[in-house]
Amino acid sequence: MNQKELKQEIDENNLKRLYIFCSDDYFLKKLYLKRISDGSELKIKTVDIYNEDELYKIEKYATSKELFSKNENKIIHAKLHFTLSNINIKESKENIIIIDPIECKNVKHKNIVKFAKPTTNEIINFIRYKLKISKKQMDNVAANNIIDNFSDKDTAYLNNFLDKLLLYTYEKEKITTDDVSKCIINSPKNNIFELIRHIIKKDKDSIFDDIDTIFQDVHPSIFISIMTNELQKAIICDYLDKDSATKLGINCYKKYINMNKNINYKKLIDLVNILSELDLFLKSSNAGGFNEMLKLKLFAWINS
Repeated sequence: MNQKELKQEIDENNLKRLYIFCSDDYFLKKLYLKRISDGSELKIKTVDIYNEDELYKIEKYATSKELFSKNENKIIHAKLHFTLSNINIKESKENIIIIDPIECKNVKHKNIVKFAKPTTNEIINFIRYKLKISKKQMDNVAANNIIDNFSDKDTAYLNNFLDKLLLYTYEKEKITTDDVSKCIINSPKNNIFELIRHIIKKDKDSIFDDIDTIFQDVHPSIFISIMTNELQKAIICDYLDKDSATKLGINCYKKYINMNKNINYKKLIDLVNILSELDLFLKSSNAGGFNEMLKLKLFAWINS
């Protein structure tokens, strides 16, 4: 089945007790996981599965009283960290099981859900939805520019771009085609990679110069988002081989492995937490003094 047929089952309250999500579009999978939860009024319990032996214990997990408090029924989101090539799991009577692999390889099952790339109308509706919840407007030329650039890409790419665009225009009520073009063309990632390289070397002067350069063109919210994303990729790659990382959309695997080697795992997590604290600071005040606060936090982190 496709996502439209799954949506129909949700709307008609005719949900099966087992689904296999076959797609690399993590955003659509996350969206439909939430829709199933809302439609069934069941809470989601995510279980990380690293091999087939663990996968075939999922039927036991589905009825385990130890796993679920108060014997409440749940949606068991089995997040597979490997390619699925075979499936032989029976539907649970009590809980909904959703098998969510990195990739499906020649898997045959009546309950497979294949998520297709969004149509033009779906892209338009998604843009309208994001604008509505952000209380922003967009001219038609800007919207068409987005459609032209993302009509052949997964929803995850579109969602990430719109989040970046909304951060870039956070002080504006109306988004223009110039805003869209700048977000498509300009990327501060290279400067952030330089910053990370200097952090690894503990080159304080270069770190401070990098921060000053980045914030000439990039709002602190965008910096935090991109920097956090890069650090999280490095943390994830500590658990994955190159093929698994690529299937998750993580390119430049060697770069992230080198980050792990040069900055230990705990220090990476500490830095992510620092960025999270700075994000809360931004949301509770304004960007004034952010550069200096970031420099102080990084200096303390390097010397901890």
